[in-house]
Amino acid sequence: MHQFRDVDMIVVTDMDPERLKGLIVSSNSLFYLRPAINPLDTYKVLWYTISFHRQCKVDILIPKIFSLPKIPTNKILNVDPVNDIPVIAFLVLLLLKLKAWADHGVDARQRMRDKVVMDAGDINELVQMGAHKYHAHLDEEKWLSKSFVEDSKKRVQMYIIAWPTSARFWREMGF
Repeated sequence: MHQFRDVDMIVVTDMDPERLKGLIVSSNSLFYLRPAINPLDTYKVLWYTISFHRQCKVDILIPKIFSLPKIPTNKILNVDPVNDIPVIAFLVLLLLKLKAWADHGVDARQRMRDKVVMDAGDINELVQMGAHKYHAHLDEEKWLSKSFVEDSKKRVQMYIIAWPTSARFWREMGF
């Protein structure tokens, strides 16, 4: 099974991401901050300690800042086995990962373009899970804005060109 190296945490807030990272670090000692790779960048990177030898990067995504769809509070669920952690619909998560893949592919920075292969590995696993495990379907997410859905459909077509074996899973989910 594919091992994820980072976690995208979508936070519905108007709070500054750097302040939010500081609050997370101060509330749980398993989280810590590292300087950005580029020494000219002023932001810090949030990390989570999984075990003594294993850490996971945590990306904080704030819908307003990253042009993500506005997520109605009734679409944020608490689902077992993560009880206390609110989660969004699986298909929305997949479409956000797909957006990251597309954005990374056209980024001017080589280090961002280097993420495309890892993104594709995640998406290839997620698209199968969406179709077969979660039975996700675009018709169930009518709350998504028309522009987000249309942009997502274009990205799906781009992805299918790059990864044709994924086409049947996208079709099963209404694309």
